[in-house]
Amino acid sequence: MENSEDGKRYIIWFLWKQNISGSEILYEMEKVYGSKCPGKSMVYKWIDRFNDGHSTVDDYPRPGRPKTCSNQENIKIISNFLDKDRRVTLRQLEEELGMSKSILDKILTEQLGMSRVLSRWVPKLLSESQRIERVRVCRQLLRISKKEPRFFDRLVTGDETWLHFYEPKTSLQTSQWKRRHEATPIRPRAVASAGKRMATVFWDTKGIIMIDWLPNKVTINTEYYVQVLKKLREAIKSKRRGKLSSHVLLQHDNAPVHTSRRTLDEIQHLGFELLPHPPYSPDLAPSDYWLFSEMKRPLRGKRFSDFEHLRSAVNSWIQGTPEKFFTTGINKLPSKWKKFIEVKGEFIENYEQ
Repeated sequence: MENSEDGKRYIIWFLWKQNISGSEILYEMEKVYGSKCPGKSMVYKWIDRFNDGHSTVDDYPRPGRPKTCSNQENIKIISNFLDKDRRVTLRQLEEELGMSKSILDKILTEQLGMSRVLSRWVPKLLSESQRIERVRVCRQLLRISKKEPRFFDRLVTGDETWLHFYEPKTSLQTSQWKRRHEATPIRPRAVASAGKRMATVFWDTKGIIMIDWLPNKVTINTEYYVQVLKKLREAIKSKRRGKLSSHVLLQHDNAPVHTSRRTLDEIQHLGFELLPHPPYSPDLAPSDYWLFSEMKRPLRGKRFSDFEHLRSAVNSWIQGTPEKFFTTGINKLPSKWKKFIEVKGEFIENYEQ
């Protein structure tokens, strides 16, 4: 009796009669029933009915055909329900609509062609004006690149990233094959080490031009970044002969130290031409969508005792990475600009590609 639907409703009624709140009723029932406890929506539904004077634990009579098959009426009911709340669960639908899970599952998958998916992560929910700005900048960059045949040869892009002395492997890196009868492999939860260093990396189609490692207990500010840009000019002069005379196209994001008046003045003084970059757009920055994930991949799962070992590992990766890798990353920009124009400035899935 107590495990039947009517039994659970009697318990809700009994506790409600004692003027116990809905949250307390749900709490008490969860202690007793555990995973078989009625859902929150059902508990509150019956509390509302009792408050409205409903004197039994029987459902309201349902006129017409029982909701036991996937007819057009039931399909429409479920579709309307999902239009109001896409996060509703099968259990909640079962309680609200009085249909079995098998019928609900059939209607959802076969009739409505729906499946339950996880929300996709994006850096930020963009406003309409931000999407419009992303499209405008992409169109501008496409026009500039088409007019200038040496556009990508002149381009230098850069950004900052944290590199930890220990960073755990990703779930993909730890995946492995198993037979059906074997248990799923397990691994302990791991977190990145507290020890880390920030690297400011500048690169072009030929490779890494310069890495500036932020010293310990130093904060990157405008004055510091201005000095980094001066170092960048000297690195270009020594490593990319003739690039300065062709006027460097500098691409970096809209971090405050990148957009301050002092920084902008220094960029002009150094003879660089700054390319526009829309806010909240790591998907349009080659360092974010291409370089950093690959640079960190061989470092994951390894422990570095100090900064020198970390820097040595990064330098080894740079030396072993062919020029084609960097060229490919930069040359992806036009296709990305076109794609974001097509999707009207929205983020696309898997932008780190």
